[in-house]
Amino acid sequence: MGIKVSAVGHALGERVLTNHELAQHIDTSHEWILERTGITQRYISDHKNTSDLGTQALKNACERYNLDPQSIDAIIVATMTPDHFTPSTASLIQAKMGLNPLKIMAFDVNVACSGFVVGLDLASALLESKRFKRIAIIGAEVFSKILDWNDRTTCILFGDGAGAMIIDYDESAPPCVCVNHSEGDLDGTLRACGVPLLQEDARPLILSMQGKDVYRFAVDVIPSVMQECAQKAKLTLESLDHVILHQANQRIMDYAMKRLNLDLSKSISNIAKVGNTSAASIPLAISMALLDGSLHHGESVMVVGFGGGLSYGAASFTL
Repeated sequence: MGIKVSAVGHALGERVLTNHELAQHIDTSHEWILERTGITQRYISDHKNTSDLGTQALKNACERYNLDPQSIDAIIVATMTPDHFTPSTASLIQAKMGLNPLKIMAFDVNVACSGFVVGLDLASALLESKRFKRIAIIGAEVFSKILDWNDRTTCILFGDGAGAMIIDYDESAPPCVCVNHSEGDLDGTLRACGVPLLQEDARPLILSMQGKDVYRFAVDVIPSVMQECAQKAKLTLESLDHVILHQANQRIMDYAMKRLNLDLSKSISNIAKVGNTSAASIPLAISMALLDGSLHHGESVMVVGFGGGLSYGAASFTL
């Protein structure tokens, strides 16, 4: 049994923020950011929240593929910037889409930048149970709301956006093979928000990240989890048509591909134009690549997530 990708869509924050504009407010430059990250600009959502962008992305997917949204059985939203702790962002998207509450399940997963891969893993398992026929997995973030805009090590990296993928149960389709891991003892490497137990622990709801530690973690686990996923799927990495890594940093992506001796042309990247959109980055990259022709349905792909937790995972499937 496998999955069929029935629709893909995306949405972006309404305002473009370039490196040159950032350099007017913090001690940085376009050249400094580009050299270290590969980013030239990112999108900022001034007036929309995560559920708004997620709804836009899901609507975009349905419209692009002429798919009836009422046919969706479940919504899984991967985000670390939800509208609220509760209700779930997925529930808000269900309501904004006008989907029948008696015929749909909706919930969130928070695995930071690995969230979409975990969501895909869960969705595949739910489809395999045959209780569901069509599931929407949405990665959506408004990181601009939790950034310290005076910290040049983090505010240069992130952007706001959402990506949606709708998958169906299909007995004749190739399987979706997933692996996911967690290293919670490295939790202090990347954190955001939180509810303090004691008042003296209270802190601003901003992102903190140990960038060098994240880099070392990523370049170590990306090759290993890709090889693990390929072995489980009984394929070779060289046989894949494309690889879509979490769009964290162009240097990380290039280094990981080189360590695996994979052609850089197989790596899909949109980080230059949208920055790091966390859980949204993989479906957003897929959606944009399908539109510009660098990806096509029917191609074999592996997606790889890594980030807060620390967490990491990979999934191999046919687009």
